[in-house]
Amino acid sequence: MKNYLKTAAAFLFAIAMMFTLAACTNGNGGATERGADPEAALGAANENGDDTQGNENETPTDPPVARAPGEPWTGEIWDAGITVATVNGIDIGMNDVSFRVMEAEWTIQMEMFDDIDFANWDTTVREEAARLAAVTSLFLQYAADNDISLDDDAVQEIRDNIYEIKEIHGEDDFLDMLEADGILGFEHLARVLYVFTLVEEVMDFIIADPARFAQYEEYMEELLGAKHILITLDDFDGDEDAAMEFAQEIWARAIAGEDFGALKEAYSQDPGRHDMPQGYTFTAGQMVPEFEQGTRDLEMGEISEPIRAFHGIHIIKRVEPNPADLMGASPWDPTPTEEERMAHAVYRGFEAKAAAADIVFLPELANVPVH
Repeated sequence: MKNYLKTAAAFLFAIAMMFTLAACTNGNGGATERGADPEAALGAANENGDDTQGNENETPTDPPVARAPGEPWTGEIWDAGITVATVNGIDIGMNDVSFRVMEAEWTIQMEMFDDIDFANWDTTVREEAARLAAVTSLFLQYAADNDISLDDDAVQEIRDNIYEIKEIHGEDDFLDMLEADGILGFEHLARVLYVFTLVEEVMDFIIADPARFAQYEEYMEELLGAKHILITLDDFDGDEDAAMEFAQEIWARAIAGEDFGALKEAYSQDPGRHDMPQGYTFTAGQMVPEFEQGTRDLEMGEISEPIRAFHGIHIIKRVEPNPADLMGASPWDPTPTEEERMAHAVYRGFEAKAAAADIVFLPELANVPVH
């Protein structure tokens, strides 16, 4: 499986989660006899008490059972489920929305910040999750229009990966981890990974032909470089005014000519300050909006006034970007290849299409469970 999605934030967490889970443990948990009934799980989580999910004629299968290596898994891959929204008339199914809830919550917290309407939190989260899923739906429609599909070997690889991770963690723990991320059983997980893999096939198809990629070239982002001093509220018992007053003092020292690197080393609470002493090189969408815009607003070498953002208060110094230090999905990931950057541009192009599209939220969207 390729690494394109490491550069596509909206797809990152589910694929990364699967392979991180496998890498983060040396356990050898075996299968138990716990069954997976995702319909019941959805009904239990649904505040409206609606236990309807998926195609009404669909009967979810049991989780994969113990088998010899190479023996096919008999579990099925779910379809998109009942339609809860549409994008340009294309259906968006519940199974493609429910696992985007956690990502939607994170996106809202970062982008809306102080303007979050908690009185309508559940509705806001559901609608944001549907918008995220709309991007996937446009990819799937593109695949259908261009006869792009997965072969049997690709599908079997998805099933084998699920089985292997289940064996590492044990069935109960694995199901608990899935449900915490809005994935309601093994068949639903198979759907998620099936969709992501098909999206990668679409990316392959587009970037393989310069004529097809041409319309996405505008989304190849400029590189930005920044060093920063991060002041967190934790050191001030959550007192934002006290933290801002301290940040103002540090900023005054920086613009008076004190060495920015020394101030950063002494006061910054950024966990990446030791790993990235040269600063961050990043592109659009990789930092919280206030940090990105704060960097764009500076001339090279200029230092910003303290900027309040999701993680704390930032004092930013714009520096020359270094392509060799370009961030991956996180500062600790390998530098993206040109092919991965092209794939990210394609993804951002589909994001732009979804943002400009006519998205209709249906009453059934209220059945999507929110954490």
